[in-house]
Amino acid sequence: MSSATALQLRLRGDGRTYDITLRRSDVPLRAGSYSTRVTTQPTGETTVVLPLSDFMPTSFGQPVGGAPSLDSNLARIDTFGVLLADKKPGPFALELLELTVIGGA
Repeated sequence: MSSATALQLRLRGDGRTYDITLRRSDVPLRAGSYSTRVTTQPTGETTVVLPLSDFMPTSFGQPVGGAPSLDSNLARIDTFGVLLADKKPGPFALELLELTVIGGA
């Protein structure tokens, strides 16, 4: 990931918005991560390109000031996650069909 510039995701979703999260092992964020949002299509597939510069540090869903940018040390990314945090009750469905690192080895 040290030379990555973006992630490309191919998803099959339900029309809801999901947070895509990444964590760096060298940045302790209490209940936090670097995140960006993706809204899926209610039917069919969605392909999105997520520049790593769009991922913002958050803790408990709130922005964190003073944390380094995600892309200041990409080699330390160690966790990928998906979070549904729209506070809407009910069923959900999300399939990650493909994840591609753009610009990285």
